[in-house]
Amino acid sequence: MVRWPTVSPRPRPCTGTPAPAQRSTTCLVPPPPRVTADSPSAFRSAFFEDAWVLYLLDRAGILPPGSEAAALVGRLQRTALSTGGRGLGVDADFPVSDSDDTAMAAIVLHRLDAEGADLLSALLAFEGPDHFYGFPHERGPAVSANARVLEALSTAPDRFGPQRRKATDFLLATRSDLGCWHDKWHISPYYATAQAVFALGSAMSCELRTTYDWLLGSQHANGSWGYGDGTAEETSYAVLTLAALEQRHGPAPQEVQLRPRDWLGSRLDDVSHPELWIGKALYAPTTVVRAAVLAGFTVAHRAAQGAEDPPRPLFWTRFPQQVSPHADSVEAHTRAWRDRHGLVPDPIRRKRLDRTCVGRETARAFPHSSHDMLTLAADAFTWLTAFDDMHAEAVGRADPRQLARTLADFTRILDRTGAVQGNHRACGDGFPAALAELTARAERLLPRSCLTRFDSALRSIFFSLLWEAHRLWGDEPVPMDEYMTMRRHTVFATIITALVPRPSHALLTPDMHRLETAVHNLVGWINDLCSFSYEHGARGAPQSNPFSLPDLLMRHTDVTTDEALGRVTRMCDDEAAVAHRLISRLARSPDHEVRAWADAMAQLVSSTDFHVRVGRYG
Repeated sequence: MVRWPTVSPRPRPCTGTPAPAQRSTTCLVPPPPRVTADSPSAFRSAFFEDAWVLYLLDRAGILPPGSEAAALVGRLQRTALSTGGRGLGVDADFPVSDSDDTAMAAIVLHRLDAEGADLLSALLAFEGPDHFYGFPHERGPAVSANARVLEALSTAPDRFGPQRRKATDFLLATRSDLGCWHDKWHISPYYATAQAVFALGSAMSCELRTTYDWLLGSQHANGSWGYGDGTAEETSYAVLTLAALEQRHGPAPQEVQLRPRDWLGSRLDDVSHPELWIGKALYAPTTVVRAAVLAGFTVAHRAAQGAEDPPRPLFWTRFPQQVSPHADSVEAHTRAWRDRHGLVPDPIRRKRLDRTCVGRETARAFPHSSHDMLTLAADAFTWLTAFDDMHAEAVGRADPRQLARTLADFTRILDRTGAVQGNHRACGDGFPAALAELTARAERLLPRSCLTRFDSALRSIFFSLLWEAHRLWGDEPVPMDEYMTMRRHTVFATIITALVPRPSHALLTPDMHRLETAVHNLVGWINDLCSFSYEHGARGAPQSNPFSLPDLLMRHTDVTTDEALGRVTRMCDDEAAVAHRLISRLARSPDHEVRAWADAMAQLVSSTDFHVRVGRYG
């Protein structure tokens, strides 16, 4: 007969909350259990690991969209559909379903916009008189299972009202006097507390104030939380819980936010963790714990960054970061091409354009393109940026009619009806010849559909530059909706998506159109956010007709500068969330061309951080 190891009694959390100056790194609890990564389970638990990892990474906003994550979501989706509405267990082959895994599947599939079986109805099979069972005939209720059920049922706010109230009442009744929870499946109160807070959410803010205070008071001096001198897993749950409470209770004090970042950062590569999970014995599901630590570090890093820096969007960790091996050669090429055509003779402006690193940033936007395609894209962006710096802004502000004549000359080049040599009357440098060369190269390199969109994007940019000059020249206020429509063209974002081939046999669906719009919006809004201080410093006081999103928000909504910058930051994060959802949905398409296009869009969203990283506005 096999004798399973017995589980030691649950340690109790710290019973006191020392003042910050007196706080010790030693908590009044036993030392952490022996470190190992082995699980004592006799069954595979692939479903449990997949679902928990997806949930944790998505909660931290770092689940990458695209084909790789879509494959994992698809596996969960197929497993859910195969159950016939009976619920799920720790693995597809596990014979017993439970409410915890079933609820987690429902949450993950809902959050990742993946249709599945009616798992919410399956949860009703676990309903008891005053709580939800984890397993059929279970003797003792689990806080984590009831929290998960509540979070899952809350995804359908118009259904399951009595069941949601039952789970809510159970969670509030089982909270300790300190404000934390304990669970039968995990030693640490930080795990159970995190699950309960995620489920109860901001609607229960009055009841959760003591939980918020307990978290602040139980942090160690080194920035961690948990047994002994703290554990990475427990610290991560504490960080994620504070983030969930922030909406109603506000951000934690700055010192609380800053300290966990470095402490967790030094433990990201750890592959073994204390055994805090309870099965037939204590164990540590390594993949799940590492996902929790990565999620906690990401949220801690964002919180610390927000405490230290001006408002900046923080969505980029959710998207892939890749770069072409041709980055350096493309950068060298586009600088030489610019100088050969004499596009930026002024050394100060040329140095500023060098800081933009157009070639390297193009290699990030299109990491899988050929060298010839990358140089075409980099030269096109260089031409547009140089023309905007050298002529469009200065000439347009002084005399829109002169800019109109120049743009008419450029349009004739696109029409193939104008002689390059005769087009220097309004633009006495190499821009016409450079544009003619670009269009000839585009005809050789681009697929027909891309060539048409490339040509159309250039024309729309010319029109938008003229619109911008007219608006800058006049004193009539710019309506917000008009600016939002035109910004994607004045910032040249339409060229970016034009260079990505669309699926050859697919129409531009509403999802695809909305995703391209999200990319365009992000390029424009982030540019406005990052250039705001530079523009005001370069031009002095705001002009009579302000021309950036923060300026327009201040004018139209009567908010302060900080409030306007914060609002633009939130707009960027929200738009990136839309893009993430659409990319994840398209990446599950059976059409491989649609999946490839979605992956390319994910890379474009990732590359929008170049406004933050480069020194153009330094």
